[in-house]
Amino acid sequence: MTQPAQVESAPPTTDARFVGKTRLEALSDGIFAIVMTLLVLELLSPGWSTLHTAAEVGAALQQLWPKAVSFVISFAIAGIFWVAQHSQFHFIRRTDRRHLWITMLFLLGVACLPFSAALLGEHPDVRAAVLIYGLNVMLVALALAAQWRYATSSGLTTPELPAGFSRGVYRRIGFGQLAYGSALIVAFVRPEAAFALYVLFALLYVVVQLRP
Repeated sequence: MTQPAQVESAPPTTDARFVGKTRLEALSDGIFAIVMTLLVLELLSPGWSTLHTAAEVGAALQQLWPKAVSFVISFAIAGIFWVAQHSQFHFIRRTDRRHLWITMLFLLGVACLPFSAALLGEHPDVRAAVLIYGLNVMLVALALAAQWRYATSSGLTTPELPAGFSRGVYRRIGFGQLAYGSALIVAFVRPEAAFALYVLFALLYVVVQLRP
């Protein structure tokens, strides 16, 4: 199997505009790890300890399914964003102050996922909850696109950037914006239908990202 080319970090520079990317990658990984852990906490209801019979447990599990679905798709979406950012940073050699703050905006949206996912799982048929979740995902995707746009236009990426890589980044993000934008329109009529679309889009994105 052909091994992927290794992209080295930029050598140390005396130009004060640029800094290394290592600490930014570490911060991003830490935030993603915390967010993906917090997502499951919504399933840990304090009421589980009061259940004693199989019927009570069964009824509680039936009521839990929207939260479980919200957790799964939100974990998948967080994973999709982590993979996407990881792919970008493979070709980013260095960063600067503006790029750092654009990434902070991206991580702010990621950090909001546990809240919007909990809201969606608790109220999958409420328009406001469905809209907040969709807007959260769309804003994170926009920040990810802005992060890459700035990196490529400011000389932060490696010169050996593969042909078509940037086009693929924007194509995937554009598809997501179109998909979630359509779900938001559906949410004004049938919030539960928009919830189902979120599930479908998360599955499609995972399938797309598994392609070579």
